[in-house]
Amino acid sequence: MNELQKRDALRLSNDEAQRLSRDCLEASLFRLMGKKAFDCISISEIVQTAGVSRNAFYRNYKTKEALLSSLCNTT
Repeated sequence: MNELQKRDALRLSNDEAQRLSRDCLEASLFRLMGKKAFDCISISEIVQTAGVSRNAFYRNYKTKEALLSSLCNTT
């Protein structure tokens, strides 16, 4: 997420910000799974690629498996 996106994210409601975080995390996992196996992907890699904090990950998902499940249910 670049600085402009971060600034715009501050203007979002809590629900909108949470949805944006989930969308970024899901897209990040999808992108990483195109490069390597799910078991080799760490939560640190997911949040770094998504441009969100580790806290944002844990506010939305308990595990990376829960993130994968969410990703599978949205497609």
